[in-house]
Amino acid sequence: MLIFDQLFEIDNIILETSGSLLLAFILSPRKKIIQTEKGKIKQITWLFLKEPIGLD
Repeated sequence: MLIFDQLFEIDNIILETSGSLLLAFILSPRKKIIQTEKGKIKQITWLFLKEPIGLD
């Protein structure tokens, strides 16, 4: 929210909070659990990664 205060001068706290939440939702990594032959693997995908990361 501090970045929005410096970049945009929005006086409405609801708009400022919703903008911050939307940005955090878009930039946060996604986590999926995939069933493979070896068992269940957690797979993390992110906006800036080309290939997903697999965690055991």
